Amino acid sequence: GAVQHVLQTMAAMEIPGVIAMNGDRVSVGELTVDLLQADFRDGTASRDNETSLVAVLEYRDRRICIPGDLEGSGQLQLMSSLPESDLLVSPHHGSLNSNTPELANKIQPAVVVVSSNKDRQRRQLQSVFSDSQVLFTSSEGAVSYRISPSGRTSVESFLMK
Repeated sequence: GAVQHVLQTMAAMEIPGVIAMNGDRVSVGELTVDLLQADFRDGTASRDNETSLVAVLEYRDRRICIPGDLEGSGQLQLMSSLPESDLLVSPHHGSLNSNTPELANKIQPAVVVVSSNKDRQRRQLQSVFSDSQVLFTSSEGAVSYRISPSGRTSVESFLMK
């Protein structure tokens, strides 16, 4: 498949690489990235999205949760492992199946970024994340989230027209 092709190309070009897995941690200076993934070695995952790899970035006691397309039984399996986070990149581009009240209550994000070219779920997502600032790239454009060395956060958006 496509992944195998990339790995073979990397090997041919002598580019080192590893396959990221559940429980991996990468540290760069004061930034840590923890990777989480539901365990479906028994083959019970019914959709690829249930096996999405989740990245939790932490810097200066601030967290960013990037869950990919995580949904369904994979999300339920990981729910207890997901930490409260300052920013959540909305899973599965704002899908209501992935952005549940349980997820909102567990993560309690101050900011939610929905990366999508549509915002038809705007009202529902703002209801689910009622205590959060919800930004849609369909109307806000690129969203920049900065964490200063003192731990202060700032959010800016930029829409090219």
